[in-house]
Amino acid sequence: MSADASPGVRRLVLVVEDDPAIRSLVALTLEDEGYEVLAFEDAIEAFDALVGLEVACVLLDIGLPAMSGHEFVANYLASCSDPAPVLFMSGWPAREFPPGVVGHIRKPFTIEELLRSVEEHSG
Repeated sequence: MSADASPGVRRLVLVVEDDPAIRSLVALTLEDEGYEVLAFEDAIEAFDALVGLEVACVLLDIGLPAMSGHEFVANYLASCSDPAPVLFMSGWPAREFPPGVVGHIRKPFTIEELLRSVEEHSG
């Protein structure tokens, strides 16, 4: 299913990644597929931006400065009554995920892996 396949589907994706090259690649790739993207290098700024937004999913690096991916998820779940699915993006191997994290995109990833994961969890 593509991002345009179903009207009314939430199409806004929040990307939180401190590596500018990866953040840019992810944002441009998703925008090319018809998603709207808000991209941040800082989890605190991203968390503040979520207030009042309805997002399809959150792509989140685990090892972020100031607020880790795990801290972001805990705060997000505590403050949101209808949280979007969260996908961790990390070079670390997949382990058990905290509640709210539905999957893991292992770096380095292919464009196909990225799109498949977002499409699977954002609809």
